[in-house]
Amino acid sequence: MSLGGYYAPRAAAGEPRIRAVAGVSGPFNFGECWDGLPPLTRETFEHHSGARDEHEARERAHELDLAPVIAGLRQPALFVTGRLDRIIPCEQTERIAREAPNAEFVLFEDGNHVCNNIPYKYRPLVADWLAERLRDVG
Repeated sequence: MSLGGYYAPRAAAGEPRIRAVAGVSGPFNFGECWDGLPPLTRETFEHHSGARDEHEARERAHELDLAPVIAGLRQPALFVTGRLDRIIPCEQTERIAREAPNAEFVLFEDGNHVCNNIPYKYRPLVADWLAERLRDVG
């Protein structure tokens, strides 16, 4: 979810043992979202990334970019987001799905960031989707 929606496809693109991947409200390129991020989100990223200041944090955010690896995401993938997401624009998550070779995209018109306002819609969808893809793994 959120930045995990970036890390999940990135990890799967480089790890063939991952059989399926799902991401919720993940950015394709976190740096492209920077100017629209709430100040607290920028400050949190600055701290956790070990950046010296906001300028360095912005540079590090641009390093979180799926462009170099997305073509390697061969596993089945599901990407979900909400149109009302004010942190990661829905177009970012849609781009992940569009550029991944084997992906599906679900947009909830009434969903906010990570669809936290509608967990009863997105959680069963993601769980059932993953269960179907992982059913015969073993």
